[in-house]
Amino acid sequence: MNIVEIQTIKLLFASGQYLKLYESQAHIINEILSIKTEKEFQDFLNDEGWFDEGVFWLHYGSWHGKSLFVGVYDEDIADKVRRYLESKLPENLFEMLEESLDQIYVDDEDNLMYIIDDCNEYLEGTGYSLNLVFDDTYYDGAYFLSVLEP
Repeated sequence: MNIVEIQTIKLLFASGQYLKLYESQAHIINEILSIKTEKEFQDFLNDEGWFDEGVFWLHYGSWHGKSLFVGVYDEDIADKVRRYLESKLPENLFEMLEESLDQIYVDDEDNLMYIIDDCNEYLEGTGYSLNLVFDDTYYDGAYFLSVLEP
């Protein structure tokens, strides 16, 4: 993630130049909308008239390692979450959370949110916290997990 790219993207959103955005960020837009071509994106724009910037930034952050994308239908996410948190947290903090992560999964009873809340209790007073954002703008839903650092 470089500042020039981020500023350029913000300008493209501000001016509604979504096709120009697609030229440089097709991989992210294709993932968000489950499409494969610019033509499909043009069809989407013809139908919708705009493209949600907030959703884009969630995926952009995930693509650049700032957050972890977890789909609502992802089955075994424990290893995925563990690897992500291990790469973002100091070793001693990760070790405090490791046992809690064995039981993490996505379900209708909000297990994922419950476990993240539990982890945040362990992290209280360390300056670190876990942030979980849910989005279902263009799909059945996805979570974006990130680590907030002091």
